[in-house]
Amino acid sequence: RGVPKPDPNLAKRLLDAAIELDPSFAEAHAGLARYYLRRVMGAMTEPEESVRLGAAAAERAVALDANSSEALQVRAAFEFLRHRFTGDYQAYIAGRRDMERAIELDPANAGAFDDFGRAILWQEPALASGLFERELQIDAGCTGALVLSATLLGSRGQPDSARKLCTDLIARDPDATACVMAIATLETYFGHFEAAVEGLRASEKW
Repeated sequence: RGVPKPDPNLAKRLLDAAIELDPSFAEAHAGLARYYLRRVMGAMTEPEESVRLGAAAAERAVALDANSSEALQVRAAFEFLRHRFTGDYQAYIAGRRDMERAIELDPANAGAFDDFGRAILWQEPALASGLFERELQIDAGCTGALVLSATLLGSRGQPDSARKLCTDLIARDPDATACVMAIATLETYFGHFEAAVEGLRASEKW
């Protein structure tokens, strides 16, 4: 029968049911906030409404449990989103503070390192690179962190290090398409057009 397709609407119904059973369940409110965040990022619905509902759910989660790493993480994600689209620098500061606290509360929260690194990728590349490195120490299988680390290395003039990160991953996982594309983009950036084309062809993704 194969693997069933993800059903985000089912996720929302389950989270709503959990909140109805226990309105003080902070993690359920945080999960609901994450649901709306994914809808915003995936452009699955009206973004303004999803931002409003998601930010409210995140605030509710933190109000219920100020020491919930998950709640602080998702509230930070909405704060970073506000900074990204409105230029509100105070939202950036608030998001940074919440992420730091989320990591302090749960140093094994790989998702917090990932969200934090992505949010500050271009504003603070050195810090973002360190966050991805720490994420990989927790979960070496985080392909996205490897690709973004390679991207940062390339942008900072370290193409050989970036290339090695990606080739090592491809050696372990030939289907790591994101890394194949990252190397191709890197080679193109440095003017190595033939190498970019050869890499794509060799990966059978051409």
